[in-house]
Amino acid sequence: MSEPRPQRRERRPVVNTLLSPISLLVLAACSGGSGSDSVVSVDPRTGNVTLGPLKNAKAFLDYDGDGKYDDNEPMVRTDEDGFFELTPSAEHEDATLVAIADELTVDKYAGPVSGVTLKAPASASVVSMASTIYQEAVEVALDEGTDAPTV
Repeated sequence: MSEPRPQRRERRPVVNTLLSPISLLVLAACSGGSGSDSVVSVDPRTGNVTLGPLKNAKAFLDYDGDGKYDDNEPMVRTDEDGFFELTPSAEHEDATLVAIADELTVDKYAGPVSGVTLKAPASASVVSMASTIYQEAVEVALDEGTDAPTV
């Protein structure tokens, strides 16, 4: 008697995405979720903002997705190593991480820097140029109703 054959899984369309080595480094810093919606956790988000690292950058959770800091969004200034810790509200756990370099921001290696906005997915622990490129690709895909890039 032969063993039953496993059922074939339905194949989803594949989205072709070109990822640079820098993008892969950022994505490696992202962690995946558990896939369970039954438990609500409001653990702090910690990570680093890097361009150099950035000291005194405004790091915040963008609850409304506009890329601008609003009074109801948790915000901190990064320390000398670009480190931040933010605690989201339970209903905004998937908020995008945003860091803005303003007149108080200093790149540890290059000196003063301002006028730069960096983004990262909610699960990221690094906010960088590469995470910004990835997050913007995700936002464009969502706006266009297409599949977001994945790793």
